[in-house]
Amino acid sequence: MSNLMDITVKKEIRPCIVDGSTPALFHCWSEESYIHIAVLKEDVSGVVKGTVGILEFKDGHIEKRKPEDIQFTDKLFSQYIGK
Repeated sequence: MSNLMDITVKKEIRPCIVDGSTPALFHCWSEESYIHIAVLKEDVSGVVKGTVGILEFKDGHIEKRKPEDIQFTDKLFSQYIGK
């Protein structure tokens, strides 16, 4: 029996479309960062950081993609706000 003190963590794979047409499976979000060293005089050196999604494609290969490239297709959002 569950009570308010129980917390369940469950990792779920979500179906999605990448770049508007390529089907994929979304596994999780990840943070990515790297150091940019200025080469040109007008460039600024520093740490570049961003969020990426880890995606699996039909042929089994894995890619990191920017959030704006990913569209979820499982309609999960409608469970929270209605149709």
